[in-house]
Amino acid sequence: MEFQQIDSKTVKVDVKQLISLIIGENNDDKPAIVADMSWQSRVRWPLENMQSYITSLIIGMAPSKYIFASTGSCVDVALTEKDRKYYQSWIKKKVRYLNVDSNNRVTTIQKFINNEFGIQPGIYTLQNGQVVEVAEGENDTFDKLDDVLRNAFLFAPITLEVIQGANRKQLSDQFIRMNDGITLNGPEKRNAVLSDFSEQIRDLTTDQLKNIGTYFREKEIGRRKADDFLAGLCLLWIHGPDYSISEKVLWEAYKEDSTANKVVFAFVSKFKEFIKAFKPFISIIPNKNCIIDMMCIIKDMESQGRFLQDKKGFFTEFSRVHALLLKDNKFHKVSATKIVQYKELLRSREAKYNSIRRVLLEGGGEYQLGDKKNSIEEYYPTDKEAIFNYEQFFSVVRDPRRTFSKEEKLVAAWEQDWKTPEGKTIEFDDLLNTDKIQGGHDKPWADGGSTTQDNLKLQTKEDNQKLGKNPITDSEEPVE
Repeated sequence: MEFQQIDSKTVKVDVKQLISLIIGENNDDKPAIVADMSWQSRVRWPLENMQSYITSLIIGMAPSKYIFASTGSCVDVALTEKDRKYYQSWIKKKVRYLNVDSNNRVTTIQKFINNEFGIQPGIYTLQNGQVVEVAEGENDTFDKLDDVLRNAFLFAPITLEVIQGANRKQLSDQFIRMNDGITLNGPEKRNAVLSDFSEQIRDLTTDQLKNIGTYFREKEIGRRKADDFLAGLCLLWIHGPDYSISEKVLWEAYKEDSTANKVVFAFVSKFKEFIKAFKPFISIIPNKNCIIDMMCIIKDMESQGRFLQDKKGFFTEFSRVHALLLKDNKFHKVSATKIVQYKELLRSREAKYNSIRRVLLEGGGEYQLGDKKNSIEEYYPTDKEAIFNYEQFFSVVRDPRRTFSKEEKLVAAWEQDWKTPEGKTIEFDDLLNTDKIQGGHDKPWADGGSTTQDNLKLQTKEDNQKLGKNPITDSEEPVE
């Protein structure tokens, strides 16, 4: 590994100067300091924390420094085109500083000057001996604050550590190292890793919180547990539900040279497609790990060339069987010393839990436990209807090849005596002109018809498109 020192300097400012950066130096609603969310958690301080911080500024008890990165200085020393473009993209937005480690504090100051909350009520004794009593709802907000307290807030000293020379990866490393203790959890630290996987998972979570947010508590969303769920789901979608997810595996996935980093774009597209279909049914499937089960089933079917056709039937039937399994009291072995019921299997995305849930949904089968195979034979929790027969909701296996070759069309033309099934003449010059003549499937492709010579019938474009998914029938009378 290579380690390179970054260039930074310490600057003393007051809150009033910081506010000018927060609200925009020219009052044009374009803040000069912005947080890059690849270095930040979604945590937002609750009211009591915000009140306490503003009070601490007023009474001189908020010594911790802010860490910013100067976009102008960093772009001047950038060594790669990628880093230059990164900093230039912020400079075009009139951003002078990137907030590396103080997002909650900056957000709190902004909310306070917007009068969104008041400081802690009580009696304030200042260094000059003045005493001011603050009452909740009376003189506790910024606009209503006593002048002496407002000035104490505005001219409270703040220490800034300004990074003047660092590439984007170094800023990411800086954030991780600053929080290398117990402050941040694994998902929050991984969010700062510079890779396509990190960026795509972060953006997907932000975009889909309106849909999947119901599965997480507000605090969990703040600590990027939703991001972690989608990162794990991506790995299970790639490798299958029996894949073991650990902290080590997740850290590997976030690396630039990982398989996940290359495949994440396909996963994002599929997850958005899944959520679009699943959205009307979220309320009847209340556990997030059911998403693992359903997406893995859909992925398995698609690998066989089958695609979900009856979305309503699929999600409704899953919910029905899921409800019957939740009511069932049978226990299932998940280790040599542990047995659990179905509802407890939903609490984890561990490989053995995923595997057993899948077996139960399908009404029996084998699952791996350590080095041994275990079986659940003909499992019916309530009645024999309690099996998720999901194949009925998918299309039949389709030929991966949709169109016929030129050679096949020539053979078909002679076999059809240069006449379409509708009795229309096929001109020599039109044979390979798809605007005139097209190859139709005698048994429709959508119903499993093969793209082979014996299933080919040449038709005019008009007749082929008019036919849709219906089988081809020969005309009794030739068309002149």
